[in-house]
Amino acid sequence: MDPRIGETALLSHVVNFESAATIASVSVDIYNAGRTKVVADAAGTVDSAGAATEHTVSYLWTPSVAGDYVYHLRYVVGTQTYGIRGEVTVLSVVSVFDRWIRRVYDWLRDSRVGEAQALLTERQIRENAIAAAGEYESIRPRDLYLDVALVAETFEYTLPNDWSNAFSSIERIEYPKDDTEQDRDALVLDWTEYAIDEPRGKWRLTATTPTTGETARVYYRTRHRLIDRAGTGTIAISATTKAGTGTGTRFLSELAPGDTITVGTQTFTIDAITTDTALTVTENASPALSTTAFTIEADTIPEADFDQVARYAAGLCLQQLANEKAGDAQPVIGAQMVNYRTKQQEYAAQAKAMMDAAKAAWGVGVTSAIGRIDYLPDHGAITYWGVSGGYF
Repeated sequence: MDPRIGETALLSHVVNFESAATIASVSVDIYNAGRTKVVADAAGTVDSAGAATEHTVSYLWTPSVAGDYVYHLRYVVGTQTYGIRGEVTVLSVVSVFDRWIRRVYDWLRDSRVGEAQALLTERQIRENAIAAAGEYESIRPRDLYLDVALVAETFEYTLPNDWSNAFSSIERIEYPKDDTEQDRDALVLDWTEYAIDEPRGKWRLTATTPTTGETARVYYRTRHRLIDRAGTGTIAISATTKAGTGTGTRFLSELAPGDTITVGTQTFTIDAITTDTALTVTENASPALSTTAFTIEADTIPEADFDQVARYAAGLCLQQLANEKAGDAQPVIGAQMVNYRTKQQEYAAQAKAMMDAAKAAWGVGVTSAIGRIDYLPDHGAITYWGVSGGYF
């Protein structure tokens, strides 16, 4: 299992030698996702001080910040230094991935290949959950809006913080925003009346001149967020103004309004982001916090679709296992016949079934040998396209 903040992680490897060897010393460096060294040349241990053809080298580490880490475990034999590279993921004490791990295990346990759950690490499930969210967002992206205060004769404004270049799009702009207007369509700008400049992170009014005091409501689509990792740099949060001030931070690229950050033992929700080093949260710190490392958490998958996205993640896990077991034939004899259906084939078949069923629940048709199949799960009906006679 992946370690949590405050738990001790055992970074351990077995090394073998052609002839008995003595390991003189063990040391380790650990780097976070930002390539900052968080553990430098710390002393590790070896299982035996004597000569042997097999040794276990290890290091005990108690992380304080969630995220992905790379470690370099070194051991010295005679005059030679050898290195082993490894990876470890640290989760928050209570992580947004907890429910994903539980639900993926449930899907696997209830499948025809239930033993697969014992073959997966939590890191694999986490990575496949993120990949499943990526597939889901290509079908059902996040629909959000942002109210932008306009300034007289200023035509260019900043795109939303969570805008994703080459993915996001503006669906419509209401200008001027007027929540008392019954016919909201009358407020919507024609697509020729605004332009998007993604490389500069701007959008521009091209056919109207705004007045100070007016507001434009920008409706847009963007990616979903499913993360639990360390933020870059450190943050200080006021006890009176709800202001957060970063040092070496990347608020604009790493955070979005609505995200949760954990700073020390306190948790905050992001209200607005001004620059890479300035933001506001929805509550004051108590007590005030200064230059403290922080963890970012976000999970924007709608509750109504969570179960099927987790199902898709379980399918991805099985596909991963199928790839690992490719060519591992396990013939089974029964009824005078030899069944050469390998575990790889079983995992691949169940993976496809799970992923197809999840997409069907999202309203996406899948293909089969007889053509495209559209599932209507709420009505228990299946429509077959490309079959003579239409549907049945």
